[in-house]
Amino acid sequence: MKPARSATHSIARTVTPRATTRVTLACTLAFAATCCASFHSAHAAATTTRAFRGDTVETVRFALAPVSGNLRFAANRVNVWTDNGIQRISLDGDVRITLAGQEFQATRGTLWLWRLSGTADAGNWQVFAFLENVENPAADVGVTIKADKLPIRAVIASSGPVTMAADLLKRSAPTDDASLTFLSSASAALADAIEANAGRPTSAQKAAAALLEQEGQLLATRDGPSRTSPGRTGNLPPLPSVYDEKAVAAMLDASGLGPRKSAIVTRDTTPKEGDETAPDRRRVSSSGASSSPASSRSGTQRQAQPPRAQAKPDTTQGTNPSTQIAGNTTHPSASSASNATTPSSATAQRTPAAGSSVPPRPDAPRPDTPRVDSPDSIFLTTGTIGISAGGYTIQSGTDENTIIASDGIVVQYSDASTGRTLEMTAQRAVVFLTPGPLSQISRLDASNVRGIYLEGDVVASDGKISVRGPKVYYDLQANKAVMLDSVFWTYDQKRSLPLYVRAKTIRQESKDQFSAEQARLSTTAFFDPDLSIGAKSVVITRSDVQPTGDGSGSGEGSSADGQTGEGGILSGIGSGLGGLGGTDQGDVPSGVTADMRGITLRAYGLPIAWAPRFTGDPGNAPIKDVRLEDSNSSGLAAKVRWNLYGLLGRKRPDNLSIDVLTDYYADRGFAGGTRLNWQNPNSQGELFAYGVLDDSGTDVLRPGTKLDRDGGGRGMILGDNRWRIDEHWTLFTEAAHIGDPAFVDGFFENMGAERREFATQMLATRREDNTLLTLQAKDSLNDFVANEYLLQSQGYSVQKMPEVTYTRLNDDLFAETSPGLLTWSQEYRVGILGMDFDESIAKERGFLNDSLAQRTFGINGQQRIADRLRAEGYRESSVTRADTRHEFMSQLHAGPVNITPFGVARVTAYDTDFGNYAPGEDDQLRIWGSAGVRVSTTLQKVDDSVQSRFFDMSRVRHIIEPGVTIWTAGSNREGSTLPVYDQAVEALTEGTQTRIGIHQTWQTMRGEPGKQRSVDVFRLDTDYIVASKDADRRSPIGRWYESRPENSETGEFFLTDAAWQATDTLAFTASNVYDFEANQPARTSVGMLLEQGQDFSTFMEYRFINSQDSQFLDVGGQYKVSDKYQLGAMTSYSAKTGTFQDFSANLQRRSASVIFGVDVSYNAVTGKTGFGFLLRPIGTGGGGFGSRSVSGRE
Repeated sequence: MKPARSATHSIARTVTPRATTRVTLACTLAFAATCCASFHSAHAAATTTRAFRGDTVETVRFALAPVSGNLRFAANRVNVWTDNGIQRISLDGDVRITLAGQEFQATRGTLWLWRLSGTADAGNWQVFAFLENVENPAADVGVTIKADKLPIRAVIASSGPVTMAADLLKRSAPTDDASLTFLSSASAALADAIEANAGRPTSAQKAAAALLEQEGQLLATRDGPSRTSPGRTGNLPPLPSVYDEKAVAAMLDASGLGPRKSAIVTRDTTPKEGDETAPDRRRVSSSGASSSPASSRSGTQRQAQPPRAQAKPDTTQGTNPSTQIAGNTTHPSASSASNATTPSSATAQRTPAAGSSVPPRPDAPRPDTPRVDSPDSIFLTTGTIGISAGGYTIQSGTDENTIIASDGIVVQYSDASTGRTLEMTAQRAVVFLTPGPLSQISRLDASNVRGIYLEGDVVASDGKISVRGPKVYYDLQANKAVMLDSVFWTYDQKRSLPLYVRAKTIRQESKDQFSAEQARLSTTAFFDPDLSIGAKSVVITRSDVQPTGDGSGSGEGSSADGQTGEGGILSGIGSGLGGLGGTDQGDVPSGVTADMRGITLRAYGLPIAWAPRFTGDPGNAPIKDVRLEDSNSSGLAAKVRWNLYGLLGRKRPDNLSIDVLTDYYADRGFAGGTRLNWQNPNSQGELFAYGVLDDSGTDVLRPGTKLDRDGGGRGMILGDNRWRIDEHWTLFTEAAHIGDPAFVDGFFENMGAERREFATQMLATRREDNTLLTLQAKDSLNDFVANEYLLQSQGYSVQKMPEVTYTRLNDDLFAETSPGLLTWSQEYRVGILGMDFDESIAKERGFLNDSLAQRTFGINGQQRIADRLRAEGYRESSVTRADTRHEFMSQLHAGPVNITPFGVARVTAYDTDFGNYAPGEDDQLRIWGSAGVRVSTTLQKVDDSVQSRFFDMSRVRHIIEPGVTIWTAGSNREGSTLPVYDQAVEALTEGTQTRIGIHQTWQTMRGEPGKQRSVDVFRLDTDYIVASKDADRRSPIGRWYESRPENSETGEFFLTDAAWQATDTLAFTASNVYDFEANQPARTSVGMLLEQGQDFSTFMEYRFINSQDSQFLDVGGQYKVSDKYQLGAMTSYSAKTGTFQDFSANLQRRSASVIFGVDVSYNAVTGKTGFGFLLRPIGTGGGGFGSRSVSGRE
């Protein structure tokens, strides 16, 4: 186990280990992270700062714009010392440096820190860091850095604390050989940075220039210098060709660019008499054939060859792309950009490429025709191209220069003005250049590059979109590209899945448009995916869209939730195909359109669907969902969900989706509907409508009974919208209409059991500080109640036409003089209220016999709940109600004891006395008041001796919170004489209640050393509640609400709640309500939850309700058998009947692109059985299996 870093140090001063010092430094960072070239120890001593052509380290000012940020660094071993006033730091082992929010991880590093002088730079620090084996994994993919060695320049201004953490700190320079060697390379890197900052050539540039000079490759004139180095004798042997010129020509011809004759330099390698090193006679040939007689006789071609005395390359240098990071969207000054070195090995030995025959160049604009940048350009002329390879061969010509790179190459394009980057790797590459002098290879202006041909394991990526293939050609003049037998791939972060496109030919027509032939789209890298979409041809176009106010994109490619539309696999693949040739950095989403022809959908290699053509947003696919279901409640059913805009071939509006539902039931006939979803920056909503045209089937209802339908249409419509008007006001509107009382139970059973009230209402809410204002108008469009919880309780819904409520909480009346002495909470409401009774006959809901209806609703099977309510004196006519509530509270302290007296006054007025409901009552004004006091304290004890590996406990803190609440309330009119419109207004408790309780918590420390956290390992709450005899008892199960005792359920009972967090994965809970009046438990529950990550989870719950004489044991679990298979099951066992009430099981098989599942379920109460299949492409969304939600649309 790695020891925790125990020392935090200031940069400006060195302290001993395990001391903690923090010094506030302002820091601003702007740096150019350059890839390493060749560093030599001769430049500087390891620990000495020195002058470089008159520039001292202290006087150097990096040409970087400062930005704000923090500076933090840490390592296992740290050396700190000063050198001529310069702060030096050496870091070794698990190095982590954070500069202005950019984090770098490395194995070794060193830093120079020195303060700048001058008015403009007052208080600024300059940092030069040199890191080894560096990467920044936490960075965005567009700026990811990975390098063997990385120099970093930084300007830091005062803005925040700068800290350093170390396991071992030494106040001296390191002396071991490895550190000295590394510091020597770092000093050389600093020397190069200072030279480049002054506009002078770096060591790498000098070495490259010297090599080209020695080889005669400075093409200052047409004929140029000799191709043979002085002192070299003899001719080089011919090099075998590894480029298949015919294949390359065919590839370029297939791209539509067309081949043309290329000027290729060949040389007469026959030495002249008396001159062992006579210059070559340059000839210009067509299609690579030499016209030199000497060359024809010898049958050889001669290429650029490095001198044999060339120094051995620095094998520690990597092939890393150059990177610039700054504090704003544009890069720093031009000098900063120019100082960023390009891929490494600039001074590496230039070995001849194995087989250097150059492929033909395609047609392109005339060389003298200037290129014009456009927004669609793949490569901008302002960009730079860097090349890194194991070996180079340079050929010159009258019309064109050529660089042949081999032995593993990296080509990187970057443009500082836009931030676009594109990295290409391959075994070999040929770069076509404009004619003229060639000063360096590692850094080329994109305007001077005509084309790039890559061959052998080609991978091109901009960090978001990648392509892989054997051969790729980029034509920079035509701004086009062609790839043969290639694979696109990207990662859709919104759907969390990879996306792949394979094609025989892929052409990049512009930065934002691709075309492919014989394409196959899937979500797996396997050559034969389980599910794929094939197309004879496809054109994919990406267009940038602007983000909406909530951060989601608006445009053709955005859906209501800010993601690409739910077009199945087409949607997922389309969302990822944008801009391989470089993408603008940032979080602006992209819209994608596709034109696909000859479409075939394949599952496990078998064609399952065809379409001649699809044009538009891939998220606008016509078919979204296809289901085949079977159950004894609805019978066999086939269901298809269509995208309306895709079906009509129309562009989908922003943030709106419209689905059309077309179903066919073997027993019921045709059914259909629609689902609309919309989401704007300040509003979102949904509309759902569904109906059966002529239903002659059978409903299997909640009681387990069956109800035959005699034909006729039936259905329902639901809609809601939430509009955030401004930061304070919100408007919520909804509507609901259901055709008959059994429709929800027959088609959408879960809605009836779990959904909020089916209502039509408008609710305006204003929230500000501690105030809340609501205006509500609410009614029901049906003459029956569809929610099961309302049917089983009051049997009616409440109208509010309208009601206004104003609430203001906890105003401290003496906040300035005596805070907490007296606080005031107030509430006001006034409205016109009414009741909507359930007018349906009990038999219409499946309660076919009198005993079943009496047990559930207290009526016979032919009666209505409305008849019972009218007989009890409830009224449907409107009632005007005005109500106000005021609560006063005082927070007092007597040492460790908290004393909180409180009182409530409430007045409610009606325009009726409810004489039919409560005969003999004539008061229209109810005055209700209460008073009470809460007394509590907190005790705790810490036991450091507790250590248990078995229970995962280290130290224990025991917290005890005893408390007592005494409360009494009275009213001029008993609550039982008022019909309940709102539980919080009419159903108020009266009498006296006392609560005596102790709440206990045991806390411990868990986690690895250095990462420990406090955990509530066990909680035990016990409360004894007793009410006076004059308190009305309305429920067989007692409840206590500490914040508002008037809403409690009275009685004499004992509450126990316990929770044990046994481990991080295992927990137990228990709850019990013991009724002293019945001398037995009123309600008991015990539960267990075990979660082993995503691979295994299980739960168990036992419930007992005495008043209903019901005992149930629920057990369920989910187990990931392997990477492919997952099994889930759940059952409910009735201890009263000794039978299983419910059972369901499902098995899923997951492949790389699809999920296949089987689901079986059975309900013993209703007699419903279900069997379903699932076939769902990964990433397309959707719910679980059909038997739990037969329609799949709840």
